[in-house]
Amino acid sequence: MGNPDIRNGGHFLGMSTLVVGIAALVGAKYGGWYGGLAGSLFGGGAVNGYRAVTQVMEGTPDGDREATISGTYAVLAAGLAGYVLYRSSKGGEAKITGEPSRATRRNAPRSCGIRPVI
Repeated sequence: MGNPDIRNGGHFLGMSTLVVGIAALVGAKYGGWYGGLAGSLFGGGAVNGYRAVTQVMEGTPDGDREATISGTYAVLAAGLAGYVLYRSSKGGEAKITGEPSRATRRNAPRSCGIRPVI
């Protein structure tokens, strides 16, 4: 009943839309902008990993090639999401909100309220 490649493609499209959307919402709830970005990357990586496993199980040369590509994107997405989370834990959130980072506030000269008279 229909082309199986089209049905599998539609299955993966619907699943990836759902997983990436939910992961982005959960990430944004707990981590703001960076959390949403990392959540969507982790969700996309998970779907690509699942797709790679199903393609390997097919056992065809085309399936193996697609599995290699999907697996590579899964690893890259997980690595990039980890980097985004790492940067957000190092005070990178200040770049989005416009507030000075913790290091800038700590090293800023302290004013005692005395101003120069000119």
